[in-house]
Amino acid sequence: MYADLIPALLGCADIARIIAFCDIDPKKLDQTKKIFPNATGYAHYQELLEHESVDSIIVSVPHHLYFPITSVASKKGVAVFKEKPFAINEEEAKKIVQLYEQTDVPIYTVTKRRFYKSYQMIKKHLSKIGLLYQYNARHFLSSGTLHTGWRSKTKEAGGGILMDLGYHLIDITRDFFGMPDSLWMLKSNKGLPGYRYEVEDSASLLLSYPNGTHGSFQVCCYSGVKEESLEIVGSLRTIKIDNGDITFLEQNTKEIRQAVPIDSIRANKEALQEFFTGEKSAMTNNIKEHYDNMRIIEAAYRSAQSGIWSQL
Repeated sequence: MYADLIPALLGCADIARIIAFCDIDPKKLDQTKKIFPNATGYAHYQELLEHESVDSIIVSVPHHLYFPITSVASKKGVAVFKEKPFAINEEEAKKIVQLYEQTDVPIYTVTKRRFYKSYQMIKKHLSKIGLLYQYNARHFLSSGTLHTGWRSKTKEAGGGILMDLGYHLIDITRDFFGMPDSLWMLKSNKGLPGYRYEVEDSASLLLSYPNGTHGSFQVCCYSGVKEESLEIVGSLRTIKIDNGDITFLEQNTKEIRQAVPIDSIRANKEALQEFFTGEKSAMTNNIKEHYDNMRIIEAAYRSAQSGIWSQL
């Protein structure tokens, strides 16, 4: 939160005023007080929601805490802007959808890559690649924290690297290509020999779509290599993004490269602006899209457990 969301919030001072904040860590409370000296700090979210008159809250917490906080806030008429994932499983995701339908209070899950200029540029060019028939997505990190704390426990995290890092490109590929009708996944947690943790640190997926498109998806931490790439293959053109650099490869092998800077703070600011000023349709679409993300992730875990293709 401190790296991206708070600077983004400071950039929204013309449309939002921070009046309170909450953290169970006293050091972070002191740190946040220095940034927002006129706001009141609390150690418990229940206390904040009970004593403060707020229109909305911004939530960045361990995965298993998103639903209880969202539930309390929504029932008080307080809009929620929260980080991913949407939920820790599909059952909880259904509860969030029901909560939104019952209260009509916005629940907005941010996936900032939707606001990256690079991915926005690729989306605009999808209509120019001809018949789309294949894509390959990879997201690797050289480090990670899945071996310790709440992230190492399925009950608290919901899953491992697919639920955490993988959520970003699950969201992007669903936005670009729609919902798959079936998928298959293998996973493991062998990236740190000597450590014992429940969740996966590596996952590989194959996805099939109703229109005949197929895709592969790999996500991993502790890999020794940092990579975020998406290659989209069409009958006329191939587009690849690799850590922000975009390559357009024409059928005649003419190659055009373009570097697009990654600005996480600007992306979060645009997401916050959509949340603070967005139409009801934007809020409803956000709920639907992230529920679909959870359907894909849940199907992937079913496949890994059963060893067979999972239908959606």
